[in-house]
Amino acid sequence: MQEKAAGMGFEFPDASAAHAKVEEEYNEYVEALRQMHEDQSSESRAHANEELGDLLFAIIKWARFEGLNADDALSAANQKFFHRFSYVESKALEKGISLGDMTLEQMTALWNDAKSEIQQ
Repeated sequence: MQEKAAGMGFEFPDASAAHAKVEEEYNEYVEALRQMHEDQSSESRAHANEELGDLLFAIIKWARFEGLNADDALSAANQKFFHRFSYVESKALEKGISLGDMTLEQMTALWNDAKSEIQQ
């Protein structure tokens, strides 16, 4: 969709303009979250969700300007998370501890070990 629009001339002039849009959308998302937490209405939740979509769309556009593929990047990030979390699960199992019984600090320590040991 973005490529089609760009092909028709509807495009930012450069990567810095795309980056500025990301910052604008980020600020709008943060404000929408603040409002959602304040009034907890379904309307403010829907607005926050809309702003999240706008932010993600802007990030993808900026990535395209930089020659990056957002789909590939997200897939790689998911795989990295999967491998690291699997490491945390297996180390907890080796210690005979359920993840549900571990503190966040214990899980974070294993996560940091995974980051050191698993090269992605």
